[in-house]
Amino acid sequence: VEAPPMPDWLDADAEAEWQRVVPDLLALGLISRLDMQALAQYCEAVSEYRRWSLKIQELNQSVATPNMGDIQTYRTGAKDLSIWRKLRNEARRQADEAGAKFGFTPMARRALRAQQAPQGELFPNEQKQIAEKYF
Repeated sequence: VEAPPMPDWLDADAEAEWQRVVPDLLALGLISRLDMQALAQYCEAVSEYRRWSLKIQELNQSVATPNMGDIQTYRTGAKDLSIWRKLRNEARRQADEAGAKFGFTPMARRALRAQQAPQGELFPNEQKQIAEKYF
């Protein structure tokens, strides 16, 4: 089991997420060199989620644009989710979808656990500690 090389086009937040998850994925044997694109998509989505969350907070806290991060009001008075909230929701969906491939959601971990053959000690030492953290 070997981690894929981190793409050079990830932004700083995506790189930080890559560095955060790769050690645990390696220890659990849930990543290989072939997984670069899937993991990069997950890390990019997490980065975008953070970016849009911060933009929403900034707009909501501004005196000039209170709550504009969440709600867009049209000239007619009609209200809708702001573009920032829509972008954040899409980034969350993408992160959830890509992360599920690596067991990053409770349901995805359940599916990974179901695929494991019953046996004695599945993970020795370090792997066991990391597995207990997620499973």
